[in-house]
Order: sequence, then C-alpha cells, then structure tokens
Amino acid sequence: MRSASKARTVVPGGQYAVHRLRGPVEQMAGAWLALTRDWLAGGLQLDARPFIEYCPPDVAYDPASGVFEAQPCMPVTRL
Repeated sequence: MRSASKARTVVPGGQYAVHRLRGPVEQMAGAWLALTRDWLAGGLQLDARPFIEYCPPDVAYDPASGVFEAQPCMPVTRL
C-alpha cells in the first residue's frame, strides 16, 4: 500500500466555494462539477488562486467501503 504524500503551504487569502464530500473517491469529479454548476451560477466567477482538496487532520476513512471525507475548494470572486 502506497502512503499518501503531505504538503504544507500558505494559501492566498480570499473567498472559496466549498463542497463537503463524504463518499468514495469516484465521487470527487461530481463534487467539483457541483461546485462549478452551483456556485458560479450564483453571481460568482473563478479567481486566479489555487484549487484545493482539503482533508481535515481528523478525516474519516473506511477502508472496507472506500468512503472518505474531503472538501474540494474552488477560488471565487464576485462578478
């Protein structure tokens, strides 16, 4: 089993749209799509900062089902 790599960085400040995902990794693409569809339709636009997939330090993961928790974060700004 390959161990996950970790990185620590400073993220530029600003507003992020966040989706809370609890499910298998196969649902991550749908989470990104939901962010794009739901948030950008609400008077926001993409900002030129990094996209982030945040997993809290106490993230839950079930190896039997593959279900985990993550928070895809998309940088946004007002139109």
